[in-house]
Amino acid sequence: MPQATPSSRRDPDGEDVVYLRTDDDICFLASSLVDRSSADSGRGFLSACGFGSSRCSIEHPPSRNQPANLSHCSFSVKNALSVRALHEMATAGSVIGSTSRRTLLYGHAILLQHRSSQKYLCCLSTSPYKDKLAFDVGLGDRPEDESCWFTVHPSSKQRSEGEKVRAGDDVILVSVSSERFLHVDGDSVQASFQQSTWTVQPVCSGKLRPVLKGYLHGGAVVRFFHRHANQCLTSPRDISGSCCARFERGSMNKHARSLWLVETLKTRWGHGFIQWGQPVRIKNLVSGKYLTFQEKDMVLESQPSLETSVFILTQSENDNMEFDESKDYSMGEPSIRVGDSVVFVRHNRQFLWLGHQVQCGMSKKQKMGRRVHYEKAFGMAVWHMDFGFTLTKAGEEEHRAANVMRISTRIIQNFRRCVRQLDKEKETERQKSQMLQEMADIQAAQEGLLVYFAEPDALSDRDSRQSHYKTLKMRQALFREQGMIGLLL
Repeated sequence: MPQATPSSRRDPDGEDVVYLRTDDDICFLASSLVDRSSADSGRGFLSACGFGSSRCSIEHPPSRNQPANLSHCSFSVKNALSVRALHEMATAGSVIGSTSRRTLLYGHAILLQHRSSQKYLCCLSTSPYKDKLAFDVGLGDRPEDESCWFTVHPSSKQRSEGEKVRAGDDVILVSVSSERFLHVDGDSVQASFQQSTWTVQPVCSGKLRPVLKGYLHGGAVVRFFHRHANQCLTSPRDISGSCCARFERGSMNKHARSLWLVETLKTRWGHGFIQWGQPVRIKNLVSGKYLTFQEKDMVLESQPSLETSVFILTQSENDNMEFDESKDYSMGEPSIRVGDSVVFVRHNRQFLWLGHQVQCGMSKKQKMGRRVHYEKAFGMAVWHMDFGFTLTKAGEEEHRAANVMRISTRIIQNFRRCVRQLDKEKETERQKSQMLQEMADIQAAQEGLLVYFAEPDALSDRDSRQSHYKTLKMRQALFREQGMIGLLL
């Protein structure tokens, strides 16, 4: 049976009520963008890139049935205090951190940490162009400042101050420093005198996070290793346009293009345990493209449909375990053990197994005397034992390096596209504004890369410097293998 959510209770109607606590991961849905009477209404989630630009924005899923991009939209509740206690701690200058899991209460101030970048949601000192009385909202790295704290208030009369915050509640967030509401203006997010309502959705329970390390869960970054061969599922180095996934031999466990993000098809408890037979999507972390099935080929695409990009993980050919998508499994139960369980990947609609086709390719390394084999990935109608995979989780540093590569590549490509567009057409006000924004993103990315590859502080101790140099060497190797140095230059 699926495991119950740790902080759940039952209300008088017999339904499970989930109370949010510190260390839980949550996401915020802009309620003003959702027309509950329309099935085709758009959805917008509070999102942040985490590298380059520090401003937050609204991210819209491609369709109503697709979940939010939780790698950008997930925030962890690091602490919750009363406003009076917050003022006292800020005045004393003490380091603010939660040592125990506390239940979120209406009227209290919370500290939200962006899961991908480890920075904090904050009210910036800059103002948007349209409203000089408002402030931009983005990410900061000073949790002791009151600009990184927001008070939570109920948006309906069904909840009151001092009551526990429940999953799915509609809330109002107010910046402690500026005393302005967290407001949606188009696709931008501001701290404004205008009020916006946010729906809180749980993503992951903090109590079960230590257990997640040994099992496959939503949002996990893994490598797919073949059991009977020294080969790993990867993407090509050239990820521009449509490209096919393939299996490569050699030291792929040290390359960033062999990292894959496993996503569930739900936003609520989207980082819960993945069950056998549960529909998932597999995304290459460096390219940001999803593994899809097209005419027996496994093709990588940026925004594929659910019909082509949904797979299920099974234990064998005759695994008939069914996953009821209409049922709320909460965090689920630990099922697929990373590094131990043998996993077979099957397309959900076509019932084809992820396999390989032998094909030798020539590369630059081959010209230097080293022969590199790769095998094209495609869908097999007949199941075989050799199609089994063993999953290994990636390290935190590899995960972050792949994210930095993907974001940097996107920023540079957008800048080049904007420059080519200016050369072809006569410059307009809109193109000029877009060019200025692209230049600001390029500058922010350069500053971020300088910090990312910065050498350790000379005043730090020897062990810290050695650890930093080791991490820096690994970052440089990952960027060099992906060809990022030439792209940045």
